[in-house]
Amino acid sequence: SKRRGLNLLTSTWPHLLLQTYGVRLNVVGEHNARAQRPAIFLFNHRNNVDAFIAAAVVRDNYTFVAKDDLRSHPVLGTFGRLMDGVFIDRSDSASAVRSLKEAEEMLKAKNLSLIIAPEGTRRDTHEVGPFKKGPFHMAMTTGLPLVPIVIRNADDVAGRNSSTVNPGTVDVAVLPPIPTAGWTIRDLVREVKQIRQQYLDTLDDWPTEEDLRA
Repeated sequence: SKRRGLNLLTSTWPHLLLQTYGVRLNVVGEHNARAQRPAIFLFNHRNNVDAFIAAAVVRDNYTFVAKDDLRSHPVLGTFGRLMDGVFIDRSDSASAVRSLKEAEEMLKAKNLSLIIAPEGTRRDTHEVGPFKKGPFHMAMTTGLPLVPIVIRNADDVAGRNSSTVNPGTVDVAVLPPIPTAGWTIRDLVREVKQIRQQYLDTLDDWPTEEDLRA
């Protein structure tokens, strides 16, 4: 089937791509990536490499949301079309809402997980940017758990707009799934703030494998 073939691709290609560039992953809490499926996986965004880092952690049965500019990218665009990825035009609010709704329907219809960057764009600094509500609204509507993927130093291997990837080791922490069943619109602001705080706390005090199994 197409999905079986895609799973073979996604479980190997991101790892091979990172290895080709000499990028190694030091992952803690990797078991959390498989604890509950499907799920919505969130990752903090610094460059074009961190999307592949998140994909290497999630491995299979997922699609993703990316900005519309990447649709024409020779690698990311082709990969996105193969994966039934959803491209969002952030300059058009109505179009962006429709695209997120499209992704939401796909998750329901195909029983897939989603990889998405809640900051919505790459950032130049080590700071975690403001989180947009879209991914959290999708989680509320679908009832899927949220799984934070915290990437500590992706900017060591590539800058925000760099087309060059340098060898190095990137630290990744996969936090436990966060249930969203029972969330309401009134909960969103509080939940977004709390989950963003988890990123800040994790980056401030990096966990061990034992911490994430406790």
